[in-house]
Amino acid sequence: MAEPSGGKPGNRYRLVHPTGTPVSGEEKKEQTRYAPETCSHCEGAGCCYCDKTGKVLVAQPSRKCRHCEGDGCIYCGFTGWAGLYCAKTGSDGICRPDTR
Repeated sequence: MAEPSGGKPGNRYRLVHPTGTPVSGEEKKEQTRYAPETCSHCEGAGCCYCDKTGKVLVAQPSRKCRHCEGDGCIYCGFTGWAGLYCAKTGSDGICRPDTR
């Protein structure tokens, strides 16, 4: 359920439980579901962009990358999909390089 956030610019609504308590950031993350989709770069054969599996985990419902329409570009990690699961951080978003 959404309710007005108190007039903050840019954040017109916030998610709340039926009891009226706000939904935390962790709960929002848990709501994202991922499913395997075929990597567009290698068409399932396996490449460095999908860790040679031919599949990538994509937030559901799956959507092709809006920048390349599924062909592969820097914005989708050359996989053709929007909302990739990032194994390094355990979530979707920007993967941080190893800091070894």
